[in-house]
Amino acid sequence: MSLREKINEDIKKAMQKKNELLLLVLRGVNAAIHNKEIEKRTKLSKNEKDIKKLEELSKLSDEEILEAVSSEAKKRKEAIIEFSALGGSASGGGKEKIDNAINKEKLELEILKKYLPEQMDEGQI
Repeated sequence: MSLREKINEDIKKAMQKKNELLLLVLRGVNAAIHNKEIEKRTKLSKNEKDIKKLEELSKLSDEEILEAVSSEAKKRKEAIIEFSALGGSASGGGKEKIDNAINKEKLELEILKKYLPEQMDEGQI
């Protein structure tokens, strides 16, 4: 099963289980994959005029899909850093909202990590 098939299968499962957070994250990943395919197709269309061949050539490999997932994970990490920086200067209800945003980003990041290869820690290197 390709990574794209796994993501689509997990979207179906999330819909059945009514897991809104998982569904939100996976739909975002699917949109990122779709955008990456459009970008690839646009580049290829300059040289390839046969539509069927262009469609086939523009399909993303698992490696390219991993790049899209990795990019989404990177966005979450950056958001956590930004929110954390804001959290230090916030007070009262503002701090609570920032903490909630940080927790949401962390949960989304954990979901995305399930689709990325396991990273080696310094001890393994």
